[in-house]
Amino acid sequence: MFGRSNTKLFLVIFTMIIALIASSCSSGDDDSSSASSSEESSASTEAGGEDSVVLTQESDWAVRGAAAAGSAAEIPSFSAGILHVVEAAESDQRCGFALVDALEVVGVTPSEFDGAGVPEKMAEGMDVLLGQGHDVIFGISVEPGAIAVQLQRAADEGVTFINMCGTVRKNDLVAASPVPSDYAQAALAGQYIIDMLYEENPNAPEGQIAVIEFPQILSLFQRVATVEKMLEEWDGIEIVARHEVDFANPNEDIRSAVLSIVTANPDIDVIYTLGDFMIPAAVSALDELGVTGTEVKIVSAQSGSPSVLSLIEAGKVAAVVDPRLDASGWIAVDIWLDHLARGNEMNDVDWHQYNHFFEYKLITADNIDPDYEMRPGYVVETPVTGFVEFFTAKWTAEYGLG
Repeated sequence: MFGRSNTKLFLVIFTMIIALIASSCSSGDDDSSSASSSEESSASTEAGGEDSVVLTQESDWAVRGAAAAGSAAEIPSFSAGILHVVEAAESDQRCGFALVDALEVVGVTPSEFDGAGVPEKMAEGMDVLLGQGHDVIFGISVEPGAIAVQLQRAADEGVTFINMCGTVRKNDLVAASPVPSDYAQAALAGQYIIDMLYEENPNAPEGQIAVIEFPQILSLFQRVATVEKMLEEWDGIEIVARHEVDFANPNEDIRSAVLSIVTANPDIDVIYTLGDFMIPAAVSALDELGVTGTEVKIVSAQSGSPSVLSLIEAGKVAAVVDPRLDASGWIAVDIWLDHLARGNEMNDVDWHQYNHFFEYKLITADNIDPDYEMRPGYVVETPVTGFVEFFTAKWTAEYGLG
């Protein structure tokens, strides 16, 4: 539904896409050589030689992973903990499942603690995990400010803390933070909203948007800031209402807020949400008002979880952006293994060679995959990039794992 749009916005998004492609294509000499070997194998197959090998997408990524392996090294035994920001959110669960899968390849079963969206609970969780004597703790989108005392304790005790899944504020005590871009996710959602309103009124697009937000979490703040910046170019499209989520009772809080917002603003066009945990409650409120998917559209900057995909199929959610959060856990474990086995310093730069594993996909009723598979709470939709095969083959080659 991409109609005419502001030139500046297209340039921004075009530049971002080029950057992602460049990241994929120039992610190191090893990656380039593996891509070359893949092309050579394909050429050999087409030639029809007796030794020809047909590479499937899965085996191709495994070949790339093996080619990207570092020097052979041994991984000392270690224990790991996972601190969830709010495990009730399916995006959090999805990240947790992927991280557990990656650690399982290494033969490690982590312990987990749910911060439940409450800073005091997150701090308590860090204390618990530190008390268990772990070597590394993976935080799923946990803001460093909520666990500042515990991060210092971790540093003093030689425990590594790695953030994953969602952007958090910069902190020197966070070893690395391999996460998808919130700006990229929000840009896709924002452009969808603008084009939708433009299509309805090409001469003078106009519309009213309500935002459900929680700016204390940096990733959520960035998803709103991006859309706000995009809307500066459109005088007729404005944010007329916003509500900050109360995590003490988020579902009822969001439902009540959407009821109040739509009642007070009967011409509202879009409810803009920032994550999957906001969507079911918003749908419930719109259902109660009888305007779901018709008069009021729900657009989310991030999702791809089972319940939300079902709501898209049912016509109750217009569009969401799936940044393939699963990849974050595999990248985080790869960073940790390299540090543990070789003593290489962890940083927030080197992991960007794997940016191409984050697939920014705008999902609507027109392109939802009807064949996605689930295990409880986890979407196993076939990714474009085979990060599971890539890292499993890489770790097998360099550490003898897999």
